[in-house]
Amino acid sequence: MLLPFQCAVLATAAIAAVAAAAPSARLTDALEWLYPDSAPESVTEAMETDVPANGVAEVNVLVTGLAPGEPLRFSCDVSGAEWFRLRAVPVSRNTGETGMLEKPGETNPFVTRDAPFDVFDAMEPIQDNSTDTGAGSVALRLRLRRFPVVSGPFTVTIRLSQGDAFAADLAFRVNVLPVAVPPVGPDSFKYSNWMDYRKAFSLHGVGDWTDAHFDMVARYVRLGIYARQNVAFLPGILTPGEDGLPVPDEARYARLIALLRSEGIAFLEGPHLARFTGGNWSASTFTPITGGPPAGTPEGDAELERLAAAFGAMVASNGWSDIWYQHVADEPSINNATAYCAAVRIVRRAMPGVRLLDAIDTTDVADAIDAPCPKTDGYEKNRAAYASAKAAQPGRETWCYTCCYPGGRWLNRFLDSPLLNPLLLSWACFLNGIDGYLHWGFNWFDQKWSPFDAIDPWKLPPGDRALVYPSSDGPWPSARLEAIRQGLEDLELLRLLARRDPARADAIARRIVRGFCDYDADIPAYRAARRELLEELSGITSSPLPQSQGAQGSQHL
Repeated sequence: MLLPFQCAVLATAAIAAVAAAAPSARLTDALEWLYPDSAPESVTEAMETDVPANGVAEVNVLVTGLAPGEPLRFSCDVSGAEWFRLRAVPVSRNTGETGMLEKPGETNPFVTRDAPFDVFDAMEPIQDNSTDTGAGSVALRLRLRRFPVVSGPFTVTIRLSQGDAFAADLAFRVNVLPVAVPPVGPDSFKYSNWMDYRKAFSLHGVGDWTDAHFDMVARYVRLGIYARQNVAFLPGILTPGEDGLPVPDEARYARLIALLRSEGIAFLEGPHLARFTGGNWSASTFTPITGGPPAGTPEGDAELERLAAAFGAMVASNGWSDIWYQHVADEPSINNATAYCAAVRIVRRAMPGVRLLDAIDTTDVADAIDAPCPKTDGYEKNRAAYASAKAAQPGRETWCYTCCYPGGRWLNRFLDSPLLNPLLLSWACFLNGIDGYLHWGFNWFDQKWSPFDAIDPWKLPPGDRALVYPSSDGPWPSARLEAIRQGLEDLELLRLLARRDPARADAIARRIVRGFCDYDADIPAYRAARRELLEELSGITSSPLPQSQGAQGSQHL
């Protein structure tokens, strides 16, 4: 059962779908965006992909021209197949060329389509191998995670039918190479996508910090870990201490962290201890999250130190120091660099030995913390300075992040940019020697807005606020989440090759990516580079896959 706000938008998408004159089915690359008006230009009866032995093989199935009202049935001849109905989400305004949204008179030449439009990003799990046909068009995603061969090619026959009027057999050829992606964990590339633990869960009708709330949190966390997330941002959970002043709620933190760790999260991000004074990004000072005078005053400094010391005591007493990254304040800029560095010194004094990590908007504060995290365009502008500082300080890390900036051609994960872009972010991180990637928008929706709504009251770029979708049964994945997962898997394979032959790994990566704004947004070119990477690691030069013996590729009307 869908949530009420989903019913209206799905009905709209179904009405907007363009039905072909006669039933037709094709396979498309999972990295190709599909739209409600997508129609097969030519019937594609077979699709081929290469995967590591423990990887994920995916393909889209687009069926048009179906009779409305009668269900479409589908199946394949491989056990453990996972099926999803691709659901359309609205893009009401395009991303701006520099970021945020297009301004009046501005045109971003790097978007996939001019808004408004709908795009198939949400992936609704289907359990019974049947789905409604809406106005006559259906887009499906087949995902395989268990293969009938350890190494070598095999063909999956996909069968589609609608009553006696339509039937089609399509061939999905999978070439399994004998190389394994290292499991996600403490040794893998650090990836964090911040979760909202409170407002988003009001959509599921669970009370704050109830058993049902924690159960729903676990479902979201599992999706993040599936996409190779190994770092989790923690909310600010405060409670009155013995003296009545706010301190971290250790009992709730312990339960939440136990859940995160049991699901596979390796590292934790402590919440920001201060925010821009007055909520103004251009403010020259920061104020502790508990309120009162800003840091820089005796009262404000004392409160920031008291709060940081309380978090430090909790981290130390629970043995979390080695896995904890502490945030001081988000996105300090040239306007408040002096105040930020002063706040950092206070937090360091109160939390000795704990690594400090923040998204930053100026190099003026980079040397103050252990893991500076500039936006990708800021990193490239100051690449030499970050590399020099990292080389001079053992143990120092350099992360990067994207958010509502940068836009245009810069790699990001927007709904109006190529679906290949979020995948290639990981390739660019590899080439730049980046230690971690951060994005803020995992599930920032609530009763006032969901990613199925056309108008975002925050006026942020399409896709910036959420990578997953809410349903009555829990979160749905997205096509973008799958692309990010595959990119992070590729990054681990590139790191494997680099340990053996760094020049070869670098050369393969540069076939498709040179930087965060210099890349080939071409799916066949990416597939060729990835195949070369898999073959290099496996020591195998593959030959063309044999034709399927069972898939006829026929259509019967």
